[in-house]
Amino acid sequence: VNQLKARVQTLCNSRLTCYTRFTSSFIQDMSGNLLNPLVDPMQPSFIGVLQQYTANTIPPNLIGYTLDMNNETLTLTFDETVDYTSFHSEYISIQGSFYANTSVTLGPVQSRRITATFGTIVMFRLDRTTDVFNLKADKTIATSINNTYMTFVSDFTGAMIKDMYGLNVVDRVNNLTALQVTNYIPDGI
Repeated sequence: VNQLKARVQTLCNSRLTCYTRFTSSFIQDMSGNLLNPLVDPMQPSFIGVLQQYTANTIPPNLIGYTLDMNNETLTLTFDETVDYTSFHSEYISIQGSFYANTSVTLGPVQSRRITATFGTIVMFRLDRTTDVFNLKADKTIATSINNTYMTFVSDFTGAMIKDMYGLNVVDRVNNLTALQVTNYIPDGI
């Protein structure tokens, strides 16, 4: 499904752009009977048009992330294909606990995005003079796996990232859904 979502601009974005084709060996019933193929033997290139199409209405979720302070990168993992061109790091805050009074909000990603394909992973380089400096300045945030939590909230101007259908990622809210880092790599210097 994620492969289809990565190509949603040109493939299967409405009933008229989704086609199916399968042979009798595609599936069998419980008695071993083969399926009637959706192929016209007189037209080998026959492809069936969908009768019903239901658009995606389920937004993506951030399911994990890696903060690498040694290489100064942040790698985000989502449960579905996202549009990497819609990514805005300035929506992300890193805090020291599930519920925190202080946090460090990252700066705009601009040209620091490393990911250049549609998929479930987005990676970008932290800005050394702002993001990294601010994270290192607060010794209660992002020094280990135990004090690295992420939050972000969409607003009327946009979101941290959108999926291929333009749906905003599900918010991660302080004290409700803040997400602890999956992998933490400390600064080796």
